[in-house]
Amino acid sequence: MNQAQTIFALFFGLYFATVLGLTGRLEAFDTASMFMGRGRAWLRFLVSVVLLIVLPVLYFVCVYHWLETRSCIPITFWNVLALLALSLCIFGFYRFFWGFLLLKFRNAFVFYGENLPRSLNERIDSHPAGKDVAQRVLPHLIPGGVWVLLTVAFGYCWTQCWVRPS
Repeated sequence: MNQAQTIFALFFGLYFATVLGLTGRLEAFDTASMFMGRGRAWLRFLVSVVLLIVLPVLYFVCVYHWLETRSCIPITFWNVLALLALSLCIFGFYRFFWGFLLLKFRNAFVFYGENLPRSLNERIDSHPAGKDVAQRVLPHLIPGGVWVLLTVAFGYCWTQCWVRPS
């Protein structure tokens, strides 16, 4: 493991833990409801595992591999800032996840039913953009997707084009 990989892994791990901590109000890993056999809880769990664990880990592995090809990246302000930016991608996955869980079908939330959990509803009610915007899917999906795409593009360009191999 080289220095860039170590710094990236540290930043990514901190942000990954933060994102998983933020999922509480979304009841992403509601094992009590899963134990009771509630299908929506199982569906939320499966989507949560894919969007919050599998995809971010795939992203981590790709960036880690990109950084492996550069055995010696000088530790400068700009390089560390770039590694920090690469690790912030996890928040794009979280935003995408948040929007995905707000999907509706026939006036009911796909992952919750008729009503959202109280803690999630309180967060939406107090959102600065207003409840109408905060409860829609696209204001979360699009920025989350854009954030992930920009981070991946930046990471690829930075590791493959801008950093000179040693």
